[in-house]
Amino acid sequence: MLADTRVTLPAQPLIDKVKREYDPDIRGLTSVSPYADVLIAYQYVAYLRGPFLAAILLLGALAAIRRPGAALLPWAVSLGLLIGPVAVLDFDHRYVLPVIPVACLAAALTWSRPAQALK
Repeated sequence: MLADTRVTLPAQPLIDKVKREYDPDIRGLTSVSPYADVLIAYQYVAYLRGPFLAAILLLGALAAIRRPGAALLPWAVSLGLLIGPVAVLDFDHRYVLPVIPVACLAAALTWSRPAQALK
């Protein structure tokens, strides 16, 4: 079993106050197998490394230059989703997740042909 973790709450006055006023049975976090095991194993397989994301964004930039009518909007949205939270808050990997599909769409438009060329 990978996940057999139990995190207890520290002894702090604020936690004691919450226990008194809201929930006397409040306790620390506990990971539950097999669900936590699946999530732990999944994060090693389904992880997009930074250089691959950079390559996808560069391909999207190439598509935005070649076909600005089709690829500029998804590429700009992916950059906005990537840079916006970092500029306002701080970098966290969870903010990268919505960037990936939009950036992949912009990168895929690098190789697609315009609708007029298909006829």
